[in-house]
Amino acid sequence: MFKVLLVDDLPLWTDLMSRAFVGHPTIQIIGSVSTVAQLWEKLKYQQPDLLLLDLILGNEVTDLSLAKRLKQTYPNLRIVLLTSASQNALLIQEANQLGLDGYLSKQITKDELVDFLLKAEQGERVFSNDVKDVLININKNGLPRLTPREKEILNRIDLGMKRADIVKDLLIKNTNTYDSHVHHIKEKLGVKSTNELLRKAAELGYI
Repeated sequence: MFKVLLVDDLPLWTDLMSRAFVGHPTIQIIGSVSTVAQLWEKLKYQQPDLLLLDLILGNEVTDLSLAKRLKQTYPNLRIVLLTSASQNALLIQEANQLGLDGYLSKQITKDELVDFLLKAEQGERVFSNDVKDVLININKNGLPRLTPREKEILNRIDLGMKRADIVKDLLIKNTNTYDSHVHHIKEKLGVKSTNELLRKAAELGYI
């Protein structure tokens, strides 16, 4: 049997997942954990073949350093991300570069998930179609590169701070310099309005 451990903080989701594979001839859901601490404890005495890992666990918003540590500690453990963050280009790119075993959207169907897990069982890396589209776009166009200052400004815009407050908070020389930074950010992300800027920045994973 191909043993799968669910790492997700939503009991309804993990219950539905477990029921979906009851009686499956080759895939067995061996349990679920909802926190990072529970995950490490579980792995001390039970070794799954694959983790279906969500990166948001309750109040813990983990990053890919968790997956990296897991790979280092358990090199034969396969890790597939199953998350709602299926358009986060920065996260998808990093997961791909880390060589994780897959990146799936929670919008997939049960049949699609079964198919992906069967492929993962055979050693294939698996990506849902929306994630593949992001990877194709990254390979074709690359990701816009923001400077540290531009990221600072973008984060404060996302917090709803006014221009004058951002200028003061970041010790920017004057509002003209600030406006120039914002103009460059919009150019890099290919947007014109502030609303478009925030939407695109969230989609790419900058905020």
